[in-house]
Amino acid sequence: MSSPSNIISHLKGKAVSDCVLFLDFDGTLAELSPDPDHNRLTPIALEALSDLQNVSWLKPIIISGRDHPFLRDRTNGLEFDLSCEHGYEFHQFGKKPMHPFGVGDTAWIETADAIMKSYVSNIPRSKIEKKSRSICWHYAMVDPSTHQQISDQIEQELKAAVQSPQVQLYHGKHVVELKTSFANKGKFVKWYLSEQAKPGVLPIAIGDDVNDEAMFEAVNQLGGVSIKVGAGKSAAQFSLESSSAVVELLQALAQL
Repeated sequence: MSSPSNIISHLKGKAVSDCVLFLDFDGTLAELSPDPDHNRLTPIALEALSDLQNVSWLKPIIISGRDHPFLRDRTNGLEFDLSCEHGYEFHQFGKKPMHPFGVGDTAWIETADAIMKSYVSNIPRSKIEKKSRSICWHYAMVDPSTHQQISDQIEQELKAAVQSPQVQLYHGKHVVELKTSFANKGKFVKWYLSEQAKPGVLPIAIGDDVNDEAMFEAVNQLGGVSIKVGAGKSAAQFSLESSSAVVELLQALAQL
């Protein structure tokens, strides 16, 4: 594991004047809870993010699989830009949303929703999170002894029922998700740095789950700094132990 001070030292050595900080939400800024609806920023995390708004050389962007209403609610009025549903929808604060990669087809969502509903009706405490271009089945609150069996089962059933080049399935931390394949966090990072950011900015990415790996790979290719939260194999250059360590890093960045 790395320490926030190690990462700060590395960033100082980069000697760049402007940075874009891509921040995942669940498991990165907010600790994971068994019920995904309960994932929230702590007061300390909220204060650290608020302080970043006053850092002239750093542009923070929250990039998440969550939809816009959830993220805007959880950021409690912070004037942050939000990349929602893995980059499908981009909300610059106070402006109309953008869809950098188009809108795509949505018929497959109803097929996936019907399958997930059948599992929810038979598996207590599992739940569905339905968004405009993605849908999740969460099972963190289900009996742990059944996790592997039921998650593998629904994954196979979804793969058989939804066969489209426009759809991608991933299995994350107690979640099975179907999403549009034409948008992911890595594509969004590359698009943003090409179309929205100043030339020569340093990208920094922090995330914790499998859907953040595309973002890490993109940032690495662009000469940036990638940071994984938690243990496990990753393309990220650095790792932090927990969301608390992420907050500590954000506090240090605000003081540079």
